[in-house]
Amino acid sequence: MNAPTWAVIPSDGRPYLADCLSSLSGQVDGIVVVANGPLRESGVPGTVTVEDTGTDRNISRWWNLGLAAVEHEAQRVRAPRWNALVVNDDIIAPPNLAISLAAALRSTGAALAYPSQHDNEARLHTEAAPVPLEHRITGYAWMLRGETQLRADETLVWWYGDDDLDWRARTAGGAALVPGCAVEHRAPNGYTTAFPELAGQAGRDRATFITKWQQAPH
Repeated sequence: MNAPTWAVIPSDGRPYLADCLSSLSGQVDGIVVVANGPLRESGVPGTVTVEDTGTDRNISRWWNLGLAAVEHEAQRVRAPRWNALVVNDDIIAPPNLAISLAAALRSTGAALAYPSQHDNEARLHTEAAPVPLEHRITGYAWMLRGETQLRADETLVWWYGDDDLDWRARTAGGAALVPGCAVEHRAPNGYTTAFPELAGQAGRDRATFITKWQQAPH
């Protein structure tokens, strides 16, 4: 059977969410919204809302809550293989995003795939080491091959969690950079601007990453 795809969207109900949901309509088999603020329901039929009860802002935890919910959905429909498309609530997906990333996962055996924002050359990274900035994971849009059961490291609270997941995926089948499906990222660093304490978290997360990997991703 084909591997179904669910989307994971952490959100506190920012006004961008409606457009994000609309751009994913028809692309995925279901959507999990991880509510980390006043949001409780997305208003989109068939959408699963999972509430984050944590008192801090930890995007790695938000991702993991969504990934666990997607795994539950896959088990519910008895899907042995599935894809999890994780996106920020401020992106607009092109109409071929889900199918392009899923095709890359399944054709290459990669554990993770993400859209190229800069060029038209497909790449498969298999070494846990720095790559040029334009080839790094797009932390606001990426897809996991669900049955690998990879999860984010919650000790990386706000920064570098995407890089860490990318590096671990490279040694678990690879991380695929996929051309031809660039997303629109509408509010880069929007949360960091709104919550200044998150800027200070960058240094702590960088130190955590270096301790774990003995080097930084950039």
